[in-house]
Order: sequence, then C-alpha cells, then structure tokens
Amino acid sequence: MTRARKNTSGNIKVEHAIRFESGDVGFNMIYNGVILYRLTRKTGVDEDGEYFWIAFPGYKGKDGKYWKYYYVKFTEEEQELINDQIEDLLN
Repeated sequence: MTRARKNTSGNIKVEHAIRFESGDVGFNMIYNGVILYRLTRKTGVDEDGEYFWIAFPGYKGKDGKYWKYYYVKFTEEEQELINDQIEDLLN
C-alpha cells in the first residue's frame, strides 16, 4: 500500500533570517511543530539560472566524513514557501 504524503506547507514558519556577507541566509524555522535551528539557504548559478538549496547543520566525524545532525526532505512546494518567507523577512 502506498501512502500519499500529506501537504504540510501550511505548517511552516521561518524565523530569524539573517543574510551573511557570502550571500547565504541563516535561519530557524518551525516545521510541523518542531523547531529546526541553524539552517542555511545557499544559492548557486548554472546554465539554467540561479537556484537555491537548504543546508542542514552538521559536523565532521572522526572518520573524516561530514554528518548532518538532522535532515528533512522538503517538497518543491515547501522549498518555495520557505524561500518566499525568507525573502519576506529580509525585505
């Protein structure tokens, strides 16, 4: 049986966004009642134009690999909503 993913975009609230000198944006957000700290919106440019992604906090392990403290897979709709809320806070 396949379960449909519930649309959670109404349960997202970005808080405390700050733009860094690099152009990246650090922010916290509430996602389905859980507070996610130290997220970063990073941007890049390719042949299709500018794009962004959300980076999660992590650390370098004793094995030399980088590990995330946590990870959430956002839908494209959720990513756009997050980006819109970041821009609203910065303007």
